[in-house]
Amino acid sequence: MARLSRIAVAAGIAALGLFAGSQSFAFAIADRQPDLALQIDSNQPQALANIAYNAFSMGQTGNGDEITQARLNEAIMGDPMQVRAFAAMALLRQVEDQEAARLLMSYAQSLSRRNLGVQLWWIEDWAARGDVARTLEHYDIAMRSEASAPGLLFPILVTASSDPRIASELARILADNPVWGEQLVQQIAQSSTDLPGVTELFVAMNENGARVPDAALSAATARMAQAGSLAEAWRAFRAARPQQATRPVRNSAFASDGAIPTVFDWQPQEGSPTATLGNGTLYLSAAAGVSGVAVRQIGTLPPGTWRIDFRHDASDPGNLPRLTASCSLDGTVLGQSRTVGEGLARLTFTVPSSCPFQDLSFALPTSDRPGGASASVRELTIRQEPT
Repeated sequence: MARLSRIAVAAGIAALGLFAGSQSFAFAIADRQPDLALQIDSNQPQALANIAYNAFSMGQTGNGDEITQARLNEAIMGDPMQVRAFAAMALLRQVEDQEAARLLMSYAQSLSRRNLGVQLWWIEDWAARGDVARTLEHYDIAMRSEASAPGLLFPILVTASSDPRIASELARILADNPVWGEQLVQQIAQSSTDLPGVTELFVAMNENGARVPDAALSAATARMAQAGSLAEAWRAFRAARPQQATRPVRNSAFASDGAIPTVFDWQPQEGSPTATLGNGTLYLSAAAGVSGVAVRQIGTLPPGTWRIDFRHDASDPGNLPRLTASCSLDGTVLGQSRTVGEGLARLTFTVPSSCPFQDLSFALPTSDRPGGASASVRELTIRQEPT
């Protein structure tokens, strides 16, 4: 008898272990395979809630579906913390009673802010009521808590950001440096079809204390310049970098701050002589047989006569760097630098009133030497000549 008792106890423990194991397995697959989870454990609350919620998401049920309601009731009785069950219950009620649906969604959110479906419901609800601030608040929650949210929501925000009301509220949220903020602004800069809207977003960001990322500003101004809208590009630059915009030529000291340059900064050119800057010096180099512009920026010098002096270390004419100023709008050459002393060059030119933007470029001549050409430029000074 004792032996049989021990066998019975052992069998009972084994059965209990199998039961617990099946429950654990059903819980583990309740999100990915809720139907299979219910085959293993017909009372698994999360699986019941998921099946009911998925039915709504796929449009497989309607208001008053008794089976869905029964599943939800069972799920909530089994686990009163089931977010999806309360979210599905809200979807079931919203056709008849929107306010009841809101109460249920509020409770679902109080249980967890990490449910994307709940946040999407609130986004749609607040948007329908015209409350931009509340709508974007739930965008923020969704993108902070769900990795898949940016892929779903960014395209909507890229388009919507051109609305001044939305841009203003979005800028306020971006001022708090959300983890998704820089990526969104970059996507807006790269893909928005409303370029003036991009500028307005930059304006709103600056007003709210949100810094426009360097990569976004560089991408946006490049797109505007390529579209032939230098005035819009300059407006965007001024909105994002107001202090730098007070200078008609940026970074005349050739300092390196690690920032991604825009068309209004010294910007090295690809596929030509190379340029690097830092420590007060602009370094230019070109391989043998290669010549052309190494670095350029779009200046904003007002009408008048200007003089730009710079020092260089080129003792050989074959290495002499050349600074050219031309009108950005039509390409008219305004002047080229010439040697005025040992290691000193000067560019004197007149900016007409019809030329609000000037292309300033440093180039190297072609060199047949095996090492090519190289030169260093420093002590760039800019002054307007008296009339």
